[in-house]
Amino acid sequence: MWLLVPLRREVLVKRWVVIGCCTIGVTAVAFIWYSNVASRSDPKLSGSVSVSRNDPILGVDALMKDVDRHREKVQIEGVVSAVSADKQTLALIDLREFQLCGIDDCALTLPVLWTGAMPSVKDLVKVEGRVRQSEGKLIFVASALERARAPTGNSR
Repeated sequence: MWLLVPLRREVLVKRWVVIGCCTIGVTAVAFIWYSNVASRSDPKLSGSVSVSRNDPILGVDALMKDVDRHREKVQIEGVVSAVSADKQTLALIDLREFQLCGIDDCALTLPVLWTGAMPSVKDLVKVEGRVRQSEGKLIFVASALERARAPTGNSR
């Protein structure tokens, strides 16, 4: 109704400038909010959490050979060789090692503490987390885990 009242040209221009600025502001806020919501990775129903895609992914052997260099958050990829759901742990072996010798014969395993849904033995997984000292032993404490793809190679 206020637009129907005859007003001077300057008052009309001011009103349209204010309306235009408010529209642009609301649009900018909505865009920023949507960008933040869309960029978050929600946990999947399986209990997995997406691993971020920006950092390089290490193999289990690469991490174990130079563990002191990788004390901050890192991403690793490996094949699950054992699962203990009651202790919330799993063991990972290097993908290349799995392809050469299978699950049973591989010597170097990485213990991983994971509180989400456990993957199956022989699943290839990507895990994000940190190496920690626990009871005098090293353990990888996972903050995110996702099944990568089915590994190819030896199935012993």
